[in-house]
Amino acid sequence: MSNGWQASTQGINGRSQSHRTRPEISHPVGVRLPDLPREPQHIVCQLSARFQLSPAAVLAVAGAAIGTSAVLETALFPAPISPSLACALFDEEADRMEWAVEAITQPLRDEQDKNLRRLGDVGAKELVNQIQKVARDREAFFGSARVRIPSDEAGFNLKIAALRNLLHPTIIVENVSPGSLYIATLSSGGAGMLALYTDSTFATLLGTNKKGPADLELLARALQGKSPVNNFLRQSGKGPVVRPAMSCVVVARPRTIAGLLCSADPAVREFADQLIVTRPLQWHIQPSITFAAQREVPDSWSALIARLLGLRHTGRQRRMTLSPGAATLLEDYVREVGQLPPGHGRLLRHAPLLAARTALILELCPADPGREISTRTMRHAIALSKDFVRESAAASSQCTQEQEMNVLDGKAAGMLEKIKVREPVSWRKLRRTYDQQDKATLEPVLEQLLRTGQVRRREDGLLETVHPGEESAG
Repeated sequence: MSNGWQASTQGINGRSQSHRTRPEISHPVGVRLPDLPREPQHIVCQLSARFQLSPAAVLAVAGAAIGTSAVLETALFPAPISPSLACALFDEEADRMEWAVEAITQPLRDEQDKNLRRLGDVGAKELVNQIQKVARDREAFFGSARVRIPSDEAGFNLKIAALRNLLHPTIIVENVSPGSLYIATLSSGGAGMLALYTDSTFATLLGTNKKGPADLELLARALQGKSPVNNFLRQSGKGPVVRPAMSCVVVARPRTIAGLLCSADPAVREFADQLIVTRPLQWHIQPSITFAAQREVPDSWSALIARLLGLRHTGRQRRMTLSPGAATLLEDYVREVGQLPPGHGRLLRHAPLLAARTALILELCPADPGREISTRTMRHAIALSKDFVRESAAASSQCTQEQEMNVLDGKAAGMLEKIKVREPVSWRKLRRTYDQQDKATLEPVLEQLLRTGQVRRREDGLLETVHPGEESAG
């Protein structure tokens, strides 16, 4: 990156593993944020570097702040595009990432707390009465006039929007129990919310039979710009939410993300297919920056989130379009993705939509955003989308392969105990100790023990364990 921040990725836990032979996986350069043209957009790059997070996580928080206050309309997609993004950050030591996510999401909590205090002071019933009064005043002001002056009407709409925001104070929900996400969405009014999960809660979400997948289905439909009809039918007494804007950030360990990616549940897979999966980035920080400064959220980020949240107060949804140059770039990208052969990762088919969402967020960052996505912003967004697809494919592959190796290690430990009890033992007799004696299943387990030097095959073909200090023979 031209701004001086350089990124590279680490292995999944940064430590060597004894008695384990891991598959060789090529790691692309860490996801980068290109040099952006305006200062507010540059904040995203700076924050990503400071907290060693993928820009996808930072953009997801910004997208949640924008919510339904702005959408992108283009003939390339059938429905308006919201700025919602879903990102999973995984590491064996997930706890060290939680404080970083806590830090970048704090401005959302601050705004939510402010709304909650005001709602508590006034009361929901009184807020509804005030909304109805302003609406009556608006109709009385214009009377039977066929033409309304937009600036006059905007004043009333601003008051109504501000009151409605207080009536729906939820902006961020953290570790909600399985089956509770739809109720939280109602509390947000569908106007924009961030769902934040840590490892233990997300693992529980995946472990439930119906409630957890239902929450992930809700997130998947929100990312697609669709209304959660199924959730509404299940909880019809709670009221409907139409096309909610919802972003999601998950901080979890590899085995939890592997369980998500390998799930056979259609609702879970639908969500996983849209998820940007990333690892922590290792940045080369300037030595002059202290540890405390690295953990400090810049005032510019809090100001940016406050400004994006302020878009909700206008009372009118901003409908963005593509400039001719941006439309051409996105059309070319759609064509490029369609021509790529399989094997580029599950996120690839959503890459153009991901680029469009990213462009919408970046274009809204300046203090006076226009009504069109510029060519330059779309070029940056497509570059980011390509990076997210590459990083997500590599991270997902590493995560699932790590999980497969963990499973293999568990099976190898069990076989090692069987050999210890019976050694020396023939391969045929060892197989007979299993209910399932399939060679294709058991031979990789034996190969793992032989490769790691825990077991050796004698000259007579029998198997025996290798004791500490001994050398194994092939």
